[in-house]
Amino acid sequence: MAGIVNEPLSKEAEAIIGKRLREFRESLKIPRVVFALEIGIGGERLASYESGRVPLRWGVFMAISQRFNLNPTWLATGKQPPRLEGPIDATPFETVDPKKRFSSVFRYMASFGPTSIFALFHLSTKWFHVSKLINEMVENAAEYKVDKNMILKLLAFQKGWMELGEFMMTADQRRKNLWASIAKAKISELP
Repeated sequence: MAGIVNEPLSKEAEAIIGKRLREFRESLKIPRVVFALEIGIGGERLASYESGRVPLRWGVFMAISQRFNLNPTWLATGKQPPRLEGPIDATPFETVDPKKRFSSVFRYMASFGPTSIFALFHLSTKWFHVSKLINEMVENAAEYKVDKNMILKLLAFQKGWMELGEFMMTADQRRKNLWASIAKAKISELP
């Protein structure tokens, strides 16, 4: 698996990532120069990423994700929404060389399967929204015409989600620790 992860993407594949990056910036209606300044690079450098002339670097991706909540799955695959509800927790990625290709790091992360940190992040944001919706329904029970039995069911459902969330946070911390140790050992192999 490591050999597949370390193979560089074709120029066409890197160009698609660049095209998505440009689409993302344009969807925010932010001029290239302003966007570049927000993430700490020059406008010409951003143009080279957006055109696919230069593969997007991990450090630049993280700066964009932290500032604008760019979804790594969307950027790499075109699947899922372009924006996340909040920034990615950068802690597990502190050992990743910012000069590594975004595509290589993403493929390496994706090789962990559906329990990757990105997948957990998406699930935890869904949990947050479900909990928020339940709180709103309980607070406005009369307006939503929710009876007492339904409120009890919603609260039980929310409690289950909260317990799942607490379990996920504990599991996520173990994964972060595991990821940090794996990253230290394996990240140097990426292009």
